[in-house]
Amino acid sequence: MSEIHVRPLAVMAEAQWSFESVNPQWRAHSYSMTSTFDPFPAYAHDVGLVAAEAARVSALCPPLWDINLYVADREETGRSNGHSNVHEDGHYEGDDWVKDPPIGLIVLSGKRIPPHPAMTRHLVAHEYGHHVQWMLNQVGGARHLHDDHGHMTEYAELRGLPEDAVHHGTGGRWHDSVREVFACDFRILVCETEREFWPHPGIPRPEDVPGLVDWWADAVKRIEAAASAQS
Repeated sequence: MSEIHVRPLAVMAEAQWSFESVNPQWRAHSYSMTSTFDPFPAYAHDVGLVAAEAARVSALCPPLWDINLYVADREETGRSNGHSNVHEDGHYEGDDWVKDPPIGLIVLSGKRIPPHPAMTRHLVAHEYGHHVQWMLNQVGGARHLHDDHGHMTEYAELRGLPEDAVHHGTGGRWHDSVREVFACDFRILVCETEREFWPHPGIPRPEDVPGLVDWWADAVKRIEAAASAQS
């Protein structure tokens, strides 16, 4: 069965810092995904708490691929609290291209003051929520796991979000990005983690949206069925 593997990340020991770079860069092993860090000393999230929360959320909604969750001791230059991604690759068997199992990535950024435990719990559940989004793409038969524009457009309509809510990385617009709302909906409705924290001003809480609780119950059942078929 797939699981979330929690790994400490000592950035300054594992990153590369070229002569041309202002900041050290770290690449997850076997990924084509790179993170850039501020070298200023920072505090990592408590690894034991991260592992406990990772085990709890994956029990509530099983992962369809292995996820490496890195707990960094430096802050990423993007200044967000963390990020997630999933890597797809494959290999040739004769003339046929065969997909390898996806590999997931979560990086929790260090901070200049020690993170509050509630923040750690919130962040683990939220970042895992992004993987749940990609898992639903897989269950739905998407050609690539990131081919979610139509799926997210439908979710934005369900949530009553602005027409341009399906956007990426726009400064000052994190709060109404459908992908971020989706991840927080998962955190609250499925994981019941830090329910009082709703960082999306002007957007209804998930409990107040008709039909959303049932939508999520069905989503988890579809992922559970796919996980059972893999085992």
